[in-house]
Amino acid sequence: MVCDQLAMRGVPPNGSNVLEISSWGTKSAVIADVRAWYAGLAHRLNDQYAQIPEASRRQANALLESLWALATKAAVGPVYELQQQLVGALARADALQAQCAQTEKDRARENGLYEQELILLRQSIAEASEATRIKLQAAARTEQDNLARIDDLTRSIAQANLEFRDQRLALEVQHRDQIQQLQSQFTAERNDLILQMQSVRQELSATRALMDRRLEEKDAQARSDATAHLLSIDRARQDARELAVIVKQLEQRNVQLQQELKAAAVALDDCFIAKARAEQKAGTGVQEDPK
Repeated sequence: MVCDQLAMRGVPPNGSNVLEISSWGTKSAVIADVRAWYAGLAHRLNDQYAQIPEASRRQANALLESLWALATKAAVGPVYELQQQLVGALARADALQAQCAQTEKDRARENGLYEQELILLRQSIAEASEATRIKLQAAARTEQDNLARIDDLTRSIAQANLEFRDQRLALEVQHRDQIQQLQSQFTAERNDLILQMQSVRQELSATRALMDRRLEEKDAQARSDATAHLLSIDRARQDARELAVIVKQLEQRNVQLQQELKAAAVALDDCFIAKARAEQKAGTGVQEDPK
């Protein structure tokens, strides 16, 4: 508590002193707490004294002194032994203290090395901190420059957005006009194309009718030609049959003529032989055979 700290420092624990070193509560609350601390201190001090009447306190003190003398006398022997043990323990403690002193020297030397390393480490930390501070300052300047650039870019983007919006509106108007113009042109061309298709359909209908008539005429002509061709084929077949009969008759006549020719040749040979024989008999000499 604050009052205990003030009492340990030798400062009177009153309300004003408590308010000087603390900032909690109101003045009335602090004064009430100080009064409560004093009441608790009075109770603690009262608990340290025995609750003995004043008339019997001298007798109690004399009794305690006699008891203390008896206890001291009874404890002299054991205390001597304890004293000897204590001397030995002190000797051992001195040795341990010397060893500890040497250890402390060694530790001090190590601590000196550690302190040097710590100094170097602190210097490096200080240098790193300075470098970091310089970098942070440069980063801060860079950040300011970037913020300025961002502001410029933001204004440029806003201006570009305005220009883009104006251009987009102009293009939308132009595009809408072009679409309307194209729609009108498309409607006119579609109507012209519909009329052309109707005209073509009419021409196709007329051409189809004409072709149908011509096909019918050609079909009738083809049928007539086919009929005439069939008749011609029949006449040709008839002529072929008659010609076959004539050929057969001619072949028969040829065979007969060949037979007659052979017979005439034999007769002619007989005539030549007879003539040769007659001439030989007549003495006119041998003549060549006409064959």
